[in-house]
Amino acid sequence: MTIFTRTGIRRIARYAFQLANTRPRKMLTYVTKSNAMRNGMVMWDEVINEVAAEFPEVVSYSDYVSI
Repeated sequence: MTIFTRTGIRRIARYAFQLANTRPRKMLTYVTKSNAMRNGMVMWDEVINEVAAEFPEVVSYSDYVSI
């Protein structure tokens, strides 16, 4: 069992965007499985989009994973 909190997800996302912001291309790709796991993964997408608004200079993309 895994517990996700908005605070924890925001901390991870903010770190990823800060790291991407230091790189020359300023790009971030996050991988999600929210199309199949609606209970927890959708919150990741929501929080990442909120944090992305704080970093307009970083271009972010999302990809779906299917395993």
